[in-house]
Amino acid sequence: MAMPDRKRTQRLSPLTVSLDLTYRCGLRCGFCFVNRNAVDRESPGKATLARASRLVEKLSEKKRCFYLAGGEPSIFPWLPDLVRLIKARGHRCLLTTNAQGLTKASALALAAAGLDDIEISLHGPPDLHDKIVGKSGAFEKAAEVCRELLFLPARKRPAISLWCTINRANHSRLYETYLALKAVGPEIIAFNHLTFVTKKALARTRALFKKELGAQLGLKDTSHLARGIDPAMVARQIKRIRACGDPAVRFDPNLSDRDFAAH
Repeated sequence: MAMPDRKRTQRLSPLTVSLDLTYRCGLRCGFCFVNRNAVDRESPGKATLARASRLVEKLSEKKRCFYLAGGEPSIFPWLPDLVRLIKARGHRCLLTTNAQGLTKASALALAAAGLDDIEISLHGPPDLHDKIVGKSGAFEKAAEVCRELLFLPARKRPAISLWCTINRANHSRLYETYLALKAVGPEIIAFNHLTFVTKKALARTRALFKKELGAQLGLKDTSHLARGIDPAMVARQIKRIRACGDPAVRFDPNLSDRDFAAH
């Protein structure tokens, strides 16, 4: 987790700051950014509370939203302390997690620290999710964390989102996935279309990183991840979910029938 150049940080001045605290993770999702780009799992895996806190302090000249991500950030026992500092400086704080590193105690500690939002990755009903992430019982573990937080009054816990990435393995079972996630009871069920890097986008991003940050970008072309996803099937599954009229459901991006037909 390299410290940013002060002048460049002031010029860019993002309102949302993603802190990738680590790239280590115990799961093996086939569409994972880290897995597909050979990112060094040990760097910034050596993140410490002191280093993360210094970065937050440097970026606290105005109100921001800090997005704690990775990898799997819940591997750090000091995560509630970082959340507490972020909130003490007047920022919003969101955690994205697969929940496998959380216990009842650590989940409640995050809530007590003032965490605003928690996004928990669940990519299918129990059998499919466990197969996708390569770990038996992963769905139930994440659902347990959700249930523990839901026992708390709404004003004393983070808003809970369940995050499903639409991919080759689950795109024909999205309605079934919706039913399974709905049963857990979150405020938001978010279906996110697969993000991948094309050669054209890669060239533009590398140029931006070099110009603005003076850094090299080691991403790869990952457009092959979209192969095998049938747009017509995805459209039918989404139409069935939308027919339920559930205000908790989000799609990102929210594609229209015309968008699907174009692909």
